[in-house]
Amino acid sequence: MGEYLADLMEQAWSSMEEVASQLQPGEWDMPTDCPGWLVRDQVAHTNAIEGNRLGRPWAPGDPIQAPHVRNELGAVNEREIQHRRDQTPEQLLDDLRDVTTQRAKFLAGLSEEEWSRDAEGLLGTAPMSEVIKIRILDVFYHDQDIRVATGRPGAMHGDIARFVFERMASAMPFVVGKRAVPAEGQTVVFEVGAPGETFTIGMAGGRAGPLEETPQAPTVRLQMDCETFLRLAGGRWTAKRAEEEGRLHVAGDRDLAERILSNMAVTP
Repeated sequence: MGEYLADLMEQAWSSMEEVASQLQPGEWDMPTDCPGWLVRDQVAHTNAIEGNRLGRPWAPGDPIQAPHVRNELGAVNEREIQHRRDQTPEQLLDDLRDVTTQRAKFLAGLSEEEWSRDAEGLLGTAPMSEVIKIRILDVFYHDQDIRVATGRPGAMHGDIARFVFERMASAMPFVVGKRAVPAEGQTVVFEVGAPGETFTIGMAGGRAGPLEETPQAPTVRLQMDCETFLRLAGGRWTAKRAEEEGRLHVAGDRDLAERILSNMAVTP
């Protein structure tokens, strides 16, 4: 498991470095779907987090509040990117290559026992394997923010995209059961294109959970490509945008569908 996660993490970093190295000067300051952040901020954020994991100090000063900041972690992230706003693209790229190279060496040197030990992550203490799973997801999303903003698609059909899809799909019973609160016996089918898949969630005994078989007439059917599913689950796109662009198709109980779609974002 450790070697697999280390490889996925390195792939995520490499994908971001690849797309960032292709950017033209004016593209670094383009807005992205990540609320309030520019293209350059995706790289700056990654540099800050990975640098801190290497033992480098956070930027000086108090966390910064902004309209798009929702919690204390977001305020810390805002301080870090504001601290790096004056860096040139070359400086940001050099730092990205430096911190990710060093982090990759660190992960490659961990034993399987060390992967199971508790480590300090941005969301609290958890086994190192879980900390890195969260980092893979985070870097993937910020890499995609850059790619979507600059029209450079990529990294949506490999192991990382499949890993992130499975992570997001596993959160949908919570979205359906706790946030959308369907009636007993109602079912929701998510038809997600490759590297995603079709999966069904049903409400039984007051709890939402996966169903082995797909019902012929579910209460709600949500059909979309994998990128759309991940952008919705990551809080980057709204269902309205996805429908208007023809990337999301809704069938069945519209009210329940809208409760699900408006509550799909599960990233912190």
